[in-house]
Amino acid sequence: MMHSVRLLACTAVLAIVPFQAALPLPPAPPVPVSVIVVADSGNNRMQIFQGDGDFVRAFGGPGTGPLELNSPGGTGMDKKGNIYTADGLNNRIVKFSPEGKWIMSFGTAGSSRGQLNNPYACTVSRSGKIYVADTGNNRIQVFSINGKYLFQWGKKGQGASEFDAPQAITIDNGGHVYVADSNNNRIQKFDEDGYFIRQWGKAGAGKGEFNLPIGITIDSLGYVYVLDYGNNRVQKFNDWGEFVRKWGRKGTAHREFNSPRDISADHHGHVYVADSGNNRIQAFNNGGDWLGEWGTPGAANGQFNSPDGIKAAIFYK
Repeated sequence: MMHSVRLLACTAVLAIVPFQAALPLPPAPPVPVSVIVVADSGNNRMQIFQGDGDFVRAFGGPGTGPLELNSPGGTGMDKKGNIYTADGLNNRIVKFSPEGKWIMSFGTAGSSRGQLNNPYACTVSRSGKIYVADTGNNRIQVFSINGKYLFQWGKKGQGASEFDAPQAITIDNGGHVYVADSNNNRIQKFDEDGYFIRQWGKAGAGKGEFNLPIGITIDSLGYVYVLDYGNNRVQKFNDWGEFVRKWGRKGTAHREFNSPRDISADHHGHVYVADSGNNRIQAFNNGGDWLGEWGTPGAANGQFNSPDGIKAAIFYK
């Protein structure tokens, strides 16, 4: 009797444990990748670095073919890590994969819709629109992520929404567009559809004054950094255009510049400057304290010949 009870109890336990197949593992979360892309203009190539300046890869070369460039400048990146650069003297925008493979290009020389005249810079909005500083045509042109012309604004002049050789463009998290109106020595702010909001700046060397502003970037807190080329310095403003601080002067030491060409802020609050005449990249915190630098003159990996564009960004693989 005792043996029977034990056997039945054991059988009952086995009966209520069903077979279960192994559950699939959840997909791995996207991995953030921080990169710094430099348009090495004099060498007609793009170089990619890690945030600490370690070289990753280079691609491009002189010419007019798909993987060739002629004086590349201001550079943008979409949320997938694709790279867009203003291929200035080829009068086009070129799109590359994060690995440097050619995806597409658009634009031809001219002044009609979708045509370009020595474009100096481009940037990509969160919604996937490509904004181009069409420098020689004194206007901003907007394209779809596939390079289809959408709309434009601007003409040569000094009034609101007019430009004189705009050389840099950036977009904040709210979709506002900031343009370095270079020869007018001012910054103009627009909404994403091109409607004028405000402007600030005038010619000079004082606080909030400019001598050919040709680079602009915005950090994650909304502060605006302007590369004041002729004054060899960086100026920082809030999004209303109120002056916050400045740093830099002409020279070759830390925190000194020689004809700097572009600027970019990353999500950590670091600010990177393409110190073109010194053939190097300098890194700062958002208060202007020097953090480091890399680059020497030349054509080898990690060397530069007049770096004219820079983009610090994060994307997810």
